[in-house]
Amino acid sequence: MDFLILAHLGDETALRVYAALRARHGPGQVKLVSSEELVLAPYWAHCLENAQVTTNIRLSDGTTLDSTNIGVVFNRLVVLTMPHFAAATTVDQDYAFMEMTALCLSWLTSLPCPVINVVTPPGLGTQTRTYAEWLWLAGKAGLPTQNYHLTTDPRWFREPTDFTYQRHKNNSELTWLPASRQPMIYLETLSEQWQSLLVAGDKVIGNLTDLYGEQVIHLAKLADCDLLEVILASSVGKSAQITSSENWKVCRVNSFPHLQTTEAISAIVQLLESRRIESLSEPMRRK
Repeated sequence: MDFLILAHLGDETALRVYAALRARHGPGQVKLVSSEELVLAPYWAHCLENAQVTTNIRLSDGTTLDSTNIGVVFNRLVVLTMPHFAAATTVDQDYAFMEMTALCLSWLTSLPCPVINVVTPPGLGTQTRTYAEWLWLAGKAGLPTQNYHLTTDPRWFREPTDFTYQRHKNNSELTWLPASRQPMIYLETLSEQWQSLLVAGDKVIGNLTDLYGEQVIHLAKLADCDLLEVILASSVGKSAQITSSENWKVCRVNSFPHLQTTEAISAIVQLLESRRIESLSEPMRRK
């Protein structure tokens, strides 16, 4: 099997990538597996022996996923659910969830083939960096970034003329200055004029590619992401030109973008195909 796509039900990005790959390579070389099919698979064999890891999974439809016979994985998993434990106690549900998550983490980490969307314990296929961490990484990559101020006591910050109040945990806006001590992040106010850049391997899509293409590729490598969406907005009161780097600033980075345009899906397909070619030349390559 050349291409294995792991996704949650209703993931349109995964469905479109699957359809495109199937049309190009035939149904026998592409398999789309839902998170439910994985957790409800009647047979798992995950063996660790002599520093070697092998995995065989038999799905309910009879398909066998052999870790030694997969070309590349497009990992769109976030959080697993355990529907067959719905009637169990909360303690048993939590235990089953943690065990299955650990099993999938071990399986995906041990695969000798490339895995697009690297495995992370908090979200399987997503990265959970904070807003400030993403802006710091973007700045390190040479990108202009939205100004921010992070404090553990908002009472120290009295003159928010160029910032908007936002909670540190969920970024929901506040219209008042809280009196209690709690971590807060204040963000520079930017306009609603924005542009997005999509990084898919060494390919960049977006109107600002000529200005920031190299930098966003550098950011993706720093973040260890083959697929990354970077959002840039212009300063308030200033009309930023597509051909000028003046006033554009990174305001959001998404390591798990939901994409539907033909151009974006084509870029993902090309990324998967290129990683498949690399895996053929390096059989034991690990992501």
